[in-house]
Amino acid sequence: MANSLSDSTPSLTPQNEPVENLIISVKLPWGRLIPCQKFLQSTDLASHFVFGRGEESTMQAPPTPNLGKISKQHFEITKSEEDDLIYIKDLSKNGTYINGIRLGKGNRKILKHQDQIAVTFEANVVFMFLCQFDDFLPQQLLSKYATLRKLGHGSCGDVRLVKDRDSFKEYAVKKITLSENNSSQIHLINHPAKINNEISILKKISHPCIVQMIDIINIDREVFLVLEYMAGGELSKRIMEKPMSEFTAKFYFLQILLATQYLHSQGIIHRDLKAENILLRDNQEETLVKITDFGLSKVTNENAAATMCGTLRYVAPEVIYNVFRIDGEYGKQVDVWSLGVILYYMISREFPFNGDDAVTIKRNIAQGNYKFTKGVWARPNKACVKDLLEKMFQTKPTNRISISKIVQHNWIKADHCVKYRVKRLLNKETLIDEPSPKKYKFDIGQIQNSSDNKSSNPISESQNDISCSPTICCA
Repeated sequence: MANSLSDSTPSLTPQNEPVENLIISVKLPWGRLIPCQKFLQSTDLASHFVFGRGEESTMQAPPTPNLGKISKQHFEITKSEEDDLIYIKDLSKNGTYINGIRLGKGNRKILKHQDQIAVTFEANVVFMFLCQFDDFLPQQLLSKYATLRKLGHGSCGDVRLVKDRDSFKEYAVKKITLSENNSSQIHLINHPAKINNEISILKKISHPCIVQMIDIINIDREVFLVLEYMAGGELSKRIMEKPMSEFTAKFYFLQILLATQYLHSQGIIHRDLKAENILLRDNQEETLVKITDFGLSKVTNENAAATMCGTLRYVAPEVIYNVFRIDGEYGKQVDVWSLGVILYYMISREFPFNGDDAVTIKRNIAQGNYKFTKGVWARPNKACVKDLLEKMFQTKPTNRISISKIVQHNWIKADHCVKYRVKRLLNKETLIDEPSPKKYKFDIGQIQNSSDNKSSNPISESQNDISCSPTICCA
């Protein structure tokens, strides 16, 4: 590539000294400025750079007519130690332009490979900026986002953290390499039908507890999804880091429950609810959680599906065995079962349905074999949550508790403190420690989607005057 940076550096070692006894510290350049006017010089960037007419500038602009209005310090270029990205900052009232767009004094922007820098007016281009080319993002996204680091790798592609070059907001970009579009590969998670299904669902839904799709680019057999970035990582990781209090488990569970209720109201069965598909906004204990990964979800008007999918330890009996299905199909109750597994896992850090092999796990699921006899389950104060789980783990879907009845179960309904704090969180209000005597007017309501501003009013008010109390009793 023309004008690309070289990792090589000149030898600075005197020939008469043994090389092995020397420690040489050389800063390799992280960028290069290529002059676009003959009176300027090419320069490699390895440290803070300032361009202007003042003597204190790294590169002093010559007194030419084109640069007559240039400031003593016109713009600076730095590499951030925090995120390793390269920023340009406008220091002048007379104008610094990136690709013809004015920055404005005091404003910054993340530079990308081959950006053009102009001063005083947009056509007065003085430099082209070069750096290592980002080969992860396509050009359509590269113009808007800068890659920070790799977040993870899946069977169908990578997920990377990116930053908006103008707003500096962080997002996750999921790159998916599609399989061949034929029926013999329909079982693959990167089959075009599955990916298109995920995209159509993400375009359709909007809920504070569901990861939002920001942008999408489709190039040949590669799909790039720009998604909300959830810095707290997967719920499964949080569960295994340390034991979780019942209050925290309920705080997360209620959010997941409301999101699932919303999906069902939109005719969507997730079919792959698990701790790995629940993401946390940050590392705070009381934080927002969101459902992600809709590759296996089913949009249906009949509220039923017929294919077997999902991660084994989380799947309901009717997903595995036809005998539990109604007319060969299953419906929304498969998500209720998976929610029960997530809740059990959060409280005990163990799965309810275990086994040394898949056959044993399937048998335990079909027979509803799980235990409440050891660990945290042996405690008397777990009676109410155990009652809820027993209702969620009914092997016959028609006997299994519904989403709406889970919301009204005493384990949730009687805990006004958790409901109130989830309400504040979803309404983007500050969570503060409220004194117990304080009274709140509160009731839980179904989340309604707002088509105007893509936001939701997750919890509605009622005339019930109730206090914030963590004490829960099962009726």
